[in-house]
Amino acid sequence: MPHEISKTPDGQDAMVYVGRSPWHQLGTRIDPSQARDLDLAVTTAGLDFPGEKEPRHTLIRLDPTDPRSPDVTRDGIRYGAERRATFAVVRKDTGDELGAVEDAWHPLQNRDAFEPLRRALDQGLATVETGGVLRGGKEVWMLVRFDR
Repeated sequence: MPHEISKTPDGQDAMVYVGRSPWHQLGTRIDPSQARDLDLAVTTAGLDFPGEKEPRHTLIRLDPTDPRSPDVTRDGIRYGAERRATFAVVRKDTGDELGAVEDAWHPLQNRDAFEPLRRALDQGLATVETGGVLRGGKEVWMLVRFDR
C-alpha cells in the first residue's frame, strides 16, 4: 500500500479532500462550501483520535530463588515486569502503539494541533485542501490554501 493512508476504526479512509479525487482514489470528498469548517475536516479526515503516554514494561526472567511473585509464568518460567525508561504513545481508539517517548514528553492531540488554523478558516482567509492520517496514526497532516 504505497499511499499508507490509514483506516478509521469504522473502516473509512482516514483522509479528506476538496476537488478532484487524489491519484490513489481514497478519502472522502467534501464540497468547497465546507472547506472552511475545521471541525468537519478534522472529523472526516479521521484526525480526531486521542493519543496518550503510557508506561512501558519489559519481562525479566526471575531466578527460581527470587522471593518476588511473578507477573507472568510461561512454560514453568517465572517473569517479573520491569519498568522501562521510555513511555509508549498509544492511540486510544485502536490501542496501537505509535512510538516511544521520554518522560518529559506530553501529548498534543491532533484537534489541538490544527486549532491555529481555525481563525484563518473562520475569517475566510483560507480553505482546507486535504488532510488525513498515515501509517496508523504515526503521521497526520492538514493542508490549507491561503487566499491572496
